[in-house]
Amino acid sequence: MNYTLDEITRASADLLRKNRVHSTMNGQPFRYTRPAPSTYEQQWLWDSCFHAIALRWLDPAMAWDELRAVVAHAIPDGPDAGMLPHMTYWDGGGEALWNHPNRSFITQPPLVAVAAMAVAAKSPAGEAVGPLRELYPAIAAFHEWMDRRRDPDGDDLVACIHPWEAGWDAAPRFDPAMANVVANGDYSHDGLRAGRMRLTALCHSYGCDPVALRDAGYFHVESCDFNAVRVADLEALGAMADLLDKPADAARWHARAGAVQRAVAAKMWLPAPVGGLQVADLSGQEEAPLFDGGAQQFNILFGGCATPEMARDLAVQIEAALARTPYVLSTTPPEHPGFDPDRYWRGNVWIQVNWLVWMGLRRYGYTDLAQELARRSIDLVMQHGQHEHFNPFTGQGHGSHPHSWDALVLDMARA
Repeated sequence: MNYTLDEITRASADLLRKNRVHSTMNGQPFRYTRPAPSTYEQQWLWDSCFHAIALRWLDPAMAWDELRAVVAHAIPDGPDAGMLPHMTYWDGGGEALWNHPNRSFITQPPLVAVAAMAVAAKSPAGEAVGPLRELYPAIAAFHEWMDRRRDPDGDDLVACIHPWEAGWDAAPRFDPAMANVVANGDYSHDGLRAGRMRLTALCHSYGCDPVALRDAGYFHVESCDFNAVRVADLEALGAMADLLDKPADAARWHARAGAVQRAVAAKMWLPAPVGGLQVADLSGQEEAPLFDGGAQQFNILFGGCATPEMARDLAVQIEAALARTPYVLSTTPPEHPGFDPDRYWRGNVWIQVNWLVWMGLRRYGYTDLAQELARRSIDLVMQHGQHEHFNPFTGQGHGSHPHSWDALVLDMARA
């Protein structure tokens, strides 16, 4: 089933308009797009970056406002100064979970520079420099924080201290790293959720110190996709610095991007338990590889973190995934023992994951494969509705509805 560009544009515009929120801080107005009514009323970091990428086709001014709101609650001081929180509570209410009324104390994949440069590319001539100049210090401080705070072993790979930071909240790949917070080995939906809440409290009690958490045996994961996304954001930050006539900064950011690219390729592409090579996350003091064959490994293409030979192997695996289920991409492969197509992050289709893989395929020249992934992503959303995630066999939507990041299909349609 195919849909016209006008149909996709109208559906995406209606979705983003319905989920728009207006708020203020210190008397200054802000507006952002909530991920979904009632379920996700607050602002989320990577969600808003995806919203801005879609909004650039509809309303560049709103896209800039989305990104301004993202950086408005950067942590101002202390060891985590410069961090952009993964949640912003514009009207308060965060104390119970985060011991702060207006923000969380963990982050999410860094996509702000990527989103900003995407919006800039579609903004009227001469109108992007001002917003980019406004956003640049916060984005630069965010990446400086990652190098300073989240790379304690100096290997150019940053660590996540909670699965919420990777964005894949309950993915089977993180089960081993959650072992010390999941009570009685209960990896059910409720058991994992309780473990994530327990880990949140531990992060606070350890001052979000990645070394202390690692040494105590808690979640400390160098995530392949988080780091690959970071590469793309560093590249975009370098391009932003160039545009703003900051050549020394541009050189520094491009150098950092190259270092992370090389680290992902050198340290995360490892012999798999079943033979051959596979991309792995690295967990704990011993950097134990976490393999599960999930779609996260395809995200390394987004940051250019694969050699041509590695990219060819991943493209073959993506082709196989397209043939395996009618709706794609399943984040966990059906043959995985933890696969459950209807359970949160245990084998669903997520449009933002598809978008990252689509971008990576295009980066490496696999345009036909990218086009097929885009077509099937668009048909899924247009046929089954704007849901948080979907069953890969039936297309049935699950989670929150209508979910704003499904507007990314507009970006796929317009490219």
